[in-house]
Amino acid sequence: MTDDTRDPEMQQFQADLLESVRSMKAGRAARVTHVESAPAINLGSDFDDFLREEGIYGEVTATAMQRVRDWQAKQGSKD
Repeated sequence: MTDDTRDPEMQQFQADLLESVRSMKAGRAARVTHVESAPAINLGSDFDDFLREEGIYGEVTATAMQRVRDWQAKQGSKD
């Protein structure tokens, strides 16, 4: 497919694409992009504080502990 009427940008794109495919077939990375990311920032309080603010910390904690005990008992009965 030799069409000399193609614009230079398209010709360059096709040449780059062909080179990338050849590199991948040869087992080389065609292109590697490293993206710098900002470190994670904790913008709020922790979950326990949220539960306390909502007035449900005790209830949620008790429910979670009961579920753990139930799960442990169930695991023990499987043995």
